[in-house]
Amino acid sequence: MKRYALVIGVGDYPYLTKLAKPKQDAQAVYELLKAQGDFDEVHPPLLDRQATVAQLKEKLRYVMQKQGEKAEVLIYFSGHGFTAGPDEYSQQGYLAAYDCVVEEGRNGELVLPKNALPFSFLNGLIGDEKTNVAGLAIFLDCCQSEYFIERSLLQQELKQALDRGLFVSAACRSFEPAWENAGEAYSAYTGALLAALGNSEAETVTALEAHNVVEKLLRGSGQEPIHAGYGSSFVVVRYGRAVPSEGSEENPYQGLEAFTPETAEFFFGRGEDVQTLLGKLQGSNFVPVLGPSGSGKSSVVR
Repeated sequence: MKRYALVIGVGDYPYLTKLAKPKQDAQAVYELLKAQGDFDEVHPPLLDRQATVAQLKEKLRYVMQKQGEKAEVLIYFSGHGFTAGPDEYSQQGYLAAYDCVVEEGRNGELVLPKNALPFSFLNGLIGDEKTNVAGLAIFLDCCQSEYFIERSLLQQELKQALDRGLFVSAACRSFEPAWENAGEAYSAYTGALLAALGNSEAETVTALEAHNVVEKLLRGSGQEPIHAGYGSSFVVVRYGRAVPSEGSEENPYQGLEAFTPETAEFFFGRGEDVQTLLGKLQGSNFVPVLGPSGSGKSSVVR
């Protein structure tokens, strides 16, 4: 299956408050995906003035609809995110493109912005009949990024995307900021994401596994990452697994014994099953695992 990735980082805004981290964030994510992501193409990152709203829409359409036909697609964004609208009942979520301009209303509320990428655009692109991706993972490192999950994606288009394998990781809740910690090389969310994806001891790191690590690393930090995931698990990075040297006397075959942490290096081919179980446990306290004797139930559960 073909795999493609698009990385976006906007921090040097001419009309909005400048951000210190997105350029470094996006560059580091790009380099990691390029080195370990097993993608057919990781597009050069769209940074600052390369990421106008027109360029973002054109690139997203290309990656999702031209390249993404029956392929896996990963999208990462670092920059400003905000909600705007004349009142609380007509708020919409936006990603701030490089040329974004936002005006305040009489009471200090943000009114309809110019040159911003609405979450509804991503929402519509996912649901477009021309979009036929096999799997999609989106990582949003921006303020109020949960708004994409709770207001746009889940309520409108998610059912259309269920069969495609969809995973969205948002840096914070809809009422929270995404922090840039002074003295750190990357933003809080992206720094944790890079740490999660950099676990070279694992054979693969899926989007769900990465998000779970990010969630643990940011616990108590003042921002709470949140995710939504459906369909098959999305592998973000792959690492080679060490195998026994030639002539090893250790027998990799376990017979009817379950694999354990000590024999995990011999356990292959069940990564997607494990992630499916973890995904089901997000919404249920009980998941039965059934199968004939010797089919590997205990190993998968462990």
